[in-house]
Amino acid sequence: MSNRLLLLFLVTSACAFEWPFAWSFQIPWLSARIAIIGAGAAGSSAAYFASLAKTRSNLTFDIDVYERADYIGGRSTIVFPYGNTELPHIELGGSIFVEANKNMMRATKEFGLEKVDSDFNYKGELGIWDGQQFVFRTETSGIGSWWGKLGALWRYGYSAPTKVDSIVKNMLHHFLKLYNHDFGTWKDIPSVVAQVKLLDVVAQTGAEYFDTQGVGLKFSRELIDAASRVNYGQNLEHIHGFGALVSMSADQASTVVSGNRAIFENFIKASGANILLNTTVTKLSKSTKPLEWHLSTSDGLSLEYDAVIVAAPLPFANLQFKPALKTNVPKVPYVHLHVTLLTTTAKHANSGCFGLGPGKKVPKTVLTTYDGVRNGGKEPEFNSINYIRPLKEGGEEWVVKIFSNASLSDAWLEEVFDGQVGWVHRKEWDAYPRLDPLTPDAFPSVELDEALYYVNALEPFISTMETETIAARNVVELMLQDVFKAGLCPTPKPTTDGEPEPPLKLKDDFVYGFDCAGE
Repeated sequence: MSNRLLLLFLVTSACAFEWPFAWSFQIPWLSARIAIIGAGAAGSSAAYFASLAKTRSNLTFDIDVYERADYIGGRSTIVFPYGNTELPHIELGGSIFVEANKNMMRATKEFGLEKVDSDFNYKGELGIWDGQQFVFRTETSGIGSWWGKLGALWRYGYSAPTKVDSIVKNMLHHFLKLYNHDFGTWKDIPSVVAQVKLLDVVAQTGAEYFDTQGVGLKFSRELIDAASRVNYGQNLEHIHGFGALVSMSADQASTVVSGNRAIFENFIKASGANILLNTTVTKLSKSTKPLEWHLSTSDGLSLEYDAVIVAAPLPFANLQFKPALKTNVPKVPYVHLHVTLLTTTAKHANSGCFGLGPGKKVPKTVLTTYDGVRNGGKEPEFNSINYIRPLKEGGEEWVVKIFSNASLSDAWLEEVFDGQVGWVHRKEWDAYPRLDPLTPDAFPSVELDEALYYVNALEPFISTMETETIAARNVVELMLQDVFKAGLCPTPKPTTDGEPEPPLKLKDDFVYGFDCAGE
């Protein structure tokens, strides 16, 4: 047995006990091979879309997915309180998706995954804290209730909320074109951003954008600011306009009962891809044809591929390219986020910490605005505090999630929760790119080299689980066109009678990639 085959056998054996689905390697030189680096939303959906195209067009290639972590899901991870897997989990990373996220919604349907309302729907008590006082709060049923709406109208008037609602709907109208079968592929991000009419929106800060749209300062600097801080850890003066708009469209959010990463696990399972967990790709070297790329890993694996899809952020991938990339890969800064999960028997946060008198209740969900600092006050110590749910149904202990830009000490937690803190879990990570205003030259290239593609080039535009799957679909189609002269869907056969082709009939829930026109 050759050393190469022996190495493949050893890798297969080592991974067999780490993944519950049956899979096997094929000898690499008998068919075309595609490598995908990263098994999060981008990498797993890329494998899935490639497998659908493979079946539809009767293509022959194998897919290897490399993941340096010991699980599938990337930034979508879960934690169990007290480390007890008998208790309901908490989403630590990618927490929500919404009705407009057609790929995520369709995937839950395809794989039979049960959804529930996310804890980010804010159906309970909600307050917006500026570091010194609550500038807005609802007492009972959240901002979506009648009392909540009346309270919002009292503080912000009718014009600003309705105008923002109209702007968000118009944005979604253009954005949803990305799911059309005739939208086409893109090799650079500015072109697709222009197609969905958002190039000028990402070139401005959220503050500039909403000011030019005539949205009232109080509404934008308090409520929109709070939404931007909880969703992307950025104030309205820093986040670009589209990031702020997306933050305002997170209504009616859902999550998968078994954890959102179940979607990505099912993408991999359905794709039939070979999955290599605990495997770090260290180098990509341009090879001689017919195979384009030579891939090396930290544990000594070395294989050649016809195409490679990088589905992990390059700033953290630590990939060496040989020769060095000639295309533009600008440095993308990331938001360094602190997530604190805890349990407490305090029914709400300490009223004294929020300037409220004894016996006064702090809302179960507290968002924050930077507006106090703008007016000479102090900065809030956190971005959000959210009482998610009781630890056990009918129990007295609550699960709480806190987002902040700095670590929160044990002493701070004890003070805020009246000394009634049980379990604590802290996670510090570079959660998503800073969504700073962008010029066209600030975007990375989608095609880094011949047969080498970068899914995360879209992230400076917007970073969500959904947009990762959209970017993955695009990259897969580019790869299919370049390497196999094919596409996600077979080319329709021309008519033989010289008559014009009849208009394509699309089903009501058509989602390009999952579906093909004419199916």
